[in-house]
Amino acid sequence: MRHSALFSRQGKEECDKVLTTDLIKETRRTGELDLSKHGLAFVPEKVWTLENLDDIECKNLNVDMEKQDEGEKWWEYSPLTTLNLSNNCIVGIPPDISNLDALTILKLSYNSLQSLPKEMGMLRNLMELYLDNNKLKTVPEEMSNLKSLLVLNLGRNEFESIPFDIACLNMLQTLDLSFNSLTFLPPGIGFLTHLTSLDLSHNQLTEIPPDLVNLLVLKQFWLNDNKITDLPPLGELRKLYFLNLAKNSLTKVPNFMGCECLKELFMGNNAIEEFSVTDVEGLIGIKTLDMHNNCLSSLPENIHLMCQVVRFDFRGNRLENLPATLALLPHLSSLHVDGNPLSEVRRDVVLCGTPYLLQWLRKKLDEANHPEGRAEEDEEVEFPNRFNLRVTRCLNLAKKNLTDVPPYVFDEAAFASVTVVDLSGNRLTELPEGMSRLNKIATEINLECNSLERLPVSIGDFPYLQYLNLQFNKLTDLPESISELVMLRELVLACNRFQYIPPIIATLQSLEILDLKGNTLAEIDMEVLSQLRRLAVLDLSNNNISSVPPQLGNLRQLRTVKLEGNCFRHPRQCVLLQGTESLLSYLRDRIPQE
Repeated sequence: MRHSALFSRQGKEECDKVLTTDLIKETRRTGELDLSKHGLAFVPEKVWTLENLDDIECKNLNVDMEKQDEGEKWWEYSPLTTLNLSNNCIVGIPPDISNLDALTILKLSYNSLQSLPKEMGMLRNLMELYLDNNKLKTVPEEMSNLKSLLVLNLGRNEFESIPFDIACLNMLQTLDLSFNSLTFLPPGIGFLTHLTSLDLSHNQLTEIPPDLVNLLVLKQFWLNDNKITDLPPLGELRKLYFLNLAKNSLTKVPNFMGCECLKELFMGNNAIEEFSVTDVEGLIGIKTLDMHNNCLSSLPENIHLMCQVVRFDFRGNRLENLPATLALLPHLSSLHVDGNPLSEVRRDVVLCGTPYLLQWLRKKLDEANHPEGRAEEDEEVEFPNRFNLRVTRCLNLAKKNLTDVPPYVFDEAAFASVTVVDLSGNRLTELPEGMSRLNKIATEINLECNSLERLPVSIGDFPYLQYLNLQFNKLTDLPESISELVMLRELVLACNRFQYIPPIIATLQSLEILDLKGNTLAEIDMEVLSQLRRLAVLDLSNNNISSVPPQLGNLRQLRTVKLEGNCFRHPRQCVLLQGTESLLSYLRDRIPQE
């Protein structure tokens, strides 16, 4: 008796049967067709002629507008705008794809494509094109005609060079060329002036073209796992907040002077020998700095100027001692220095973790400042001087036990064009009155660990605010004026008293990170979350959520979802441990079919 293979390749006739009559009707109604994960070797022939009716369909077509419920209505037909053919076994796309001239989104990820027809260049309305995880070595030159393209993913293919004039796609916002075999980039890449996300990781690049610094709105840049030896000054990338340079051949820290928005920088596994005083001045606003497995022999004494840093990773270098000024960093919660030949710091101190190590450094700093062992009692709070304000562009009043801040302090901060306000770790019950002086220049406000029970309406007067940290307060709701924060990217509301997700959050269309862990949320409000089109990180851990709506799986833009520490039974812990992608897939599979 013969048995067919469990995953046998479907023939053309079998593939055509996948496109059922009911699916055709639904596609004509919505303009969207999802044929992903069907094991297709061929695209059903009917896909290319969906707008054409056969004889049977013509007979069933209702053209009488007075009969509302009989047959299909021609005026309800929508052209195909979204086509998902990902996760199949498709080896080729026919020239007939040119018939789908209304297509705006085309997904062909995870197939076996080795070539594409030149007719792809006729899809002039295409805005998103996903071709990752195929076997492409080249694409037709006609692709440069896709002038409306905003997202292009060519990752995980077999490209050795960019195969067409990519500079023509001047509306492109997201470009992924990762996991290929690129050895160089064409100079024209600098013309992609709308690019906000660029992934060139896991290639064979030895340098980047000088005109890449023309990408003035670039926010995320992956260049890790290449062979880069040097980089030009990157100060023109003023919007850049994430940069990964790990696993290259860098011997020095690039010039970041001017990268005021840079928050996360990864330079591990290079050959960098020095981290200098000047390097610190170019990284004042950094929050995460990873330089593990380099050749550093010392750290600069002025490292305390990096007053916003949360995480340092200096593992596997050649450090013999640590500057005591590390203890002055108010938010440093993760300091990794193991794997260094430290002579002054005992090994047991390093092994005890960051809090113990910082305590040891703080004691060393106190001994240096007060050699006789006498600390001044009732020391008056010393507000930042003008020089520090100008250098750091940060008003740092963290952990000063303040109940208010004098208005003149904010006057000084405004004069120094301060963009970051750090009032964390105090006893504030309301926002200081003088903060209004900074409402036209502040981009970050940190009010963590205070006693705020409400926010004033005036919080909406900070139109350029991108980061707002309100965790560890006593908030139960947000004012309606929060909707005025049109540039807000990260909102931290962890460890407050929220019983529900504030509906006003739905208006924050630039929001990418939402942290609501450690509250008393009882449910996940999909009406709010579904409106946050850019939301990438969602933390709802340690709440009272009793069920997880399957519709959460439809938020495909999410990169990280944290749901641990809630009381729901499904999904189980084993599903949560598999990561965000598996979790979202699990939830999508449980959406009731209509």
